[in-house]
Amino acid sequence: MSNSVVRVGPIRVLVSVSKQRYFAQSLEIDYFAEGLTKEEVVQNFIDGFYATISYLVENQGNVQKFAVQAPENFWKEFYEHFFDNKLSILKKVPLRSSVRLPFNSFHFLVIAE
Repeated sequence: MSNSVVRVGPIRVLVSVSKQRYFAQSLEIDYFAEGLTKEEVVQNFIDGFYATISYLVENQGNVQKFAVQAPENFWKEFYEHFFDNKLSILKKVPLRSSVRLPFNSFHFLVIAE
């Protein structure tokens, strides 16, 4: 049996703005970050995501507890904006191959203002 990880696609991350702050919420993994700019929120999300992964591996031996999808309201928001054609790709970032999750990248999706 192979030790390779099956990668099924991207982790979609919704990026929105409210009161001059940017927010990033992933759908496939319930993780959130914020920042003052689009660039900052993307970097904060990536840095925090990997820091969380490292912490879980060091302290729990795996990331299984992290593998929980976002609450239903974020999925509803995603589909609402998707069907209204209000989403565009802000940035695609490959997922580090050392991460044992079934995803190959992050797709940061900006919601049209």
